[in-house]
Amino acid sequence: MTKQEFLARLEQGLSSIPRADLDERLGFYGEMIDDRTEDGCSEDEAVAQIGPVEDIIARTLDEIPLAKLVRQRVTPRQAMRPWQIVLLVLGAPLWLPLVAAAGALVLAAYVVLWAVVICVWAVALSLAVTAGACVISAVQAAHGSAAEILGYLGLGLLLAGLCIGWVFVCLAATRGILALSRQMALGLKRLFIR
Repeated sequence: MTKQEFLARLEQGLSSIPRADLDERLGFYGEMIDDRTEDGCSEDEAVAQIGPVEDIIARTLDEIPLAKLVRQRVTPRQAMRPWQIVLLVLGAPLWLPLVAAAGALVLAAYVVLWAVVICVWAVALSLAVTAGACVISAVQAAHGSAAEILGYLGLGLLLAGLCIGWVFVCLAATRGILALSRQMALGLKRLFIR
């Protein structure tokens, strides 16, 4: 693939991003190809060394902040005509609740995901506190029977072991929820890119 073909496919794939960012990316990859051809590579080799256009497009779209994409989509490209303004105002009772409901659903999904993480960590904390309480009970029961002391100590050690094991579950759940929320954010971003 030649430099021009590569840049044309890149421009087509990134047509949904702001023009300034698009020009910056095209200039960057154009320079990269030029640098490699100056080092003795052919144009085809230089383009091949950069990698597939699809990977570069996906990486670039993931790097651009969602706020910048939203701002570009929401900002009108031309002044609105009076009839468009009237339609927007008259249609507000229909589209405004729908937009608010969609936003509420996304927010609710985020809240539910992080509520799961909080609940899992709360179980770990309760296991730790209960284990500590059992050890304290064993110390307070020093005047009691040996079976009672050993029972409290054994229960405390069992709960401490459960707590340590549960912390690994908590860490895995937190990492999973972070990855899932990152995927949700990328999905929202892709909606604005389309």
